[in-house]
Amino acid sequence: MGNPAFDILSILPFAVACSFGMLILLLEVFQRQTASRSYLAGIAVVGFLLTAFVSGSFLPTGTARATFGGMAWIDGYTQIFTSLFCLAGALTAMIAPRYLQEHGADRGEFYALLLFSVAGMIMMVAAADLVVFFVALEIMSIAVYALAAYTRRSKLSSEAGFKYFVLGAFASAILLYGIALVYGATGTTNLAAIGQAFGGDVARGATGDAAAMSTLAQNAIVAAARGADVSVAAVIGNTGAGAVPLAILGATLILIAFSFKIAAVPFHMWAPDAYTGAPTPVVGFMAAAVKAAGVAALFRVVSVALFSDSFRGGEYGWVQIFFALALLSMVVGNLVALVQGNIKRMLAYSSVAHAGYMLVAFTAVGFRGGDISMGSGLVFYLFAYTIATIGAFGVLSWLGSRGMPCDNFEDLDGVGYRYPWIGLAMSIFMLSAAGIPPAAGFIGKFLVFKSAVAASAAGGPGSGLLIFLVVTGILVSVAGVYYYLRVIVHLYMKKATREVPEMPYGAARWAIVICAVLTLALGVLPGKLVNSSEQAVGQMAGRADGVYQQSAEAPLPTPGGIRLIR
Repeated sequence: MGNPAFDILSILPFAVACSFGMLILLLEVFQRQTASRSYLAGIAVVGFLLTAFVSGSFLPTGTARATFGGMAWIDGYTQIFTSLFCLAGALTAMIAPRYLQEHGADRGEFYALLLFSVAGMIMMVAAADLVVFFVALEIMSIAVYALAAYTRRSKLSSEAGFKYFVLGAFASAILLYGIALVYGATGTTNLAAIGQAFGGDVARGATGDAAAMSTLAQNAIVAAARGADVSVAAVIGNTGAGAVPLAILGATLILIAFSFKIAAVPFHMWAPDAYTGAPTPVVGFMAAAVKAAGVAALFRVVSVALFSDSFRGGEYGWVQIFFALALLSMVVGNLVALVQGNIKRMLAYSSVAHAGYMLVAFTAVGFRGGDISMGSGLVFYLFAYTIATIGAFGVLSWLGSRGMPCDNFEDLDGVGYRYPWIGLAMSIFMLSAAGIPPAAGFIGKFLVFKSAVAASAAGGPGSGLLIFLVVTGILVSVAGVYYYLRVIVHLYMKKATREVPEMPYGAARWAIVICAVLTLALGVLPGKLVNSSEQAVGQMAGRADGVYQQSAEAPLPTPGGIRLIR
């Protein structure tokens, strides 16, 4: 039996974020039309900080628990990403007020939507069941759709929100259909139970038999999902040579839906238009926090539910799919970004390229038997990418005003001399995105590529392709340095073409400075975050030397440990 008290305690981070969102909506009701809403940004920041504090305080370091009968996992992986999402939300809330005032959109619901979207991200990364995950995804997505179209008087913003909504809804429909197919093949939506089923090569339909699994088998899967010491393979037996075609199709649809969410080629079409038209602070949040949430949740789904040989290997295994997605995203994202004249579109295609770098880690994790611990570099990469991306869009938000947006490279001309601190901060963000030391982006790329090289060291078929992927990633990263350095050239080596007024709102400055300092600090002293990332992934994987602690009150499934093949 679960522990109801701990179940309630485990959702406190989600509840705190939602409570602060509702509080801001109530305060907005009592505001005069002409009154400033900037103080609501401060309340939002407090909400994010309290959410992160609650997430990290109620569960001792080095322990993990299942909650609500195995529907969610509260572990180091959930906690470290909750901290990242709250940091992204707090920085965005600090950047936004002056931008919203300048564009006549100073309304309290902006901060409420930020809090609701972060609440969805928290539930998403903790989900141990595909249904819970889908609900969390929609909580996050609906709030972000509204944020993308937030400046209602702007046609570009409305267009961005509409395109994002249509393609996001399309991706959600694909995801839901994929979940339905996986449920039809296994009789469960629990990630650990799905992993158990296919770890035992349950092959319903593999030989054309469409009969439902026995009640005994379904009960065994549910028992395994709740942490019982039971082998589904022993109950069901090895009835086929591989995974069910129905389940493989469902898993493929799930991967396609995720690829839409993280803007990986060829599912990236919405990103440039959505990023160009959405309010600049929102674009930073979309490009950073939303992508990080999608990647983090995808890694848990892949590592827990789809880690068996049947899904990883074979002619159409997800390792091959991620190899193709990573290669296409890195090449297309970097090459198309080279020819962009609009900074926001350039950063949009840059985010596509970064999705490719992240998928290199997925390829390495599943290659030749798989080692989930290699995913720790991905966690560090997401931190480095999120902080630098929010900082870069924060600079564009600070420089832009009504009637004079900072969208093109020429708008940055001479800004480095007019505002030395903003020029230095933007240079740090661009160097980090390019992967140049001592910025954090260099360490992130190094760890991701290192994991791929380590995976190929075992030799055997496919090792050369993994090295090819790494070499291609390094080469296109060098090519991508051009468009990042182009920003710095305009900051310092071009004559100013317009006067950028001094902006009075100090919180935005502090947010940009915080992003710059963190980007440098993680690049110079990465050890603590690297160690935390390794511990978080170890907990998520349920490794024997990891830190899962079983509890009689709420036993925890060992997700990746079900089919960790060394």
